[in-house]
Amino acid sequence: MSSGVEPLFRLTVSDRRLVRTMRDSGPCYGGIARQIQPGGVVAILREAVGSDYRPARFKQRPRQFRLPARQPGQDNSCLGDHATEIIFKDAGRGFYLWIAAGRAAPRQEVATLLALLNRLTIR
Repeated sequence: MSSGVEPLFRLTVSDRRLVRTMRDSGPCYGGIARQIQPGGVVAILREAVGSDYRPARFKQRPRQFRLPARQPGQDNSCLGDHATEIIFKDAGRGFYLWIAAGRAAPRQEVATLLALLNRLTIR
């Protein structure tokens, strides 16, 4: 999903096929953001490994993953104004989860994506 190799990519879920572009470099997903606009959703899960995983930096996994209220002008990891990054640990491992929805994404698509993430089991 980007040129970055660490943290490791573990899972990408979207309501459409996504293709990495030149804008998707390091931790930034500018090309993917354009592909989900205006009506798509995406979640990208990466795992911190090696020296990147410092347990004190990661809080327990939230009971439920949520998207914040849309905040125009706020851009999280180049995914747009309706995106969030959640840093958490589960099963003794550290993760970065980016969740984003296009400005016209149907509520049901967002709800389906969040329900899938909330059912995700990490072992």
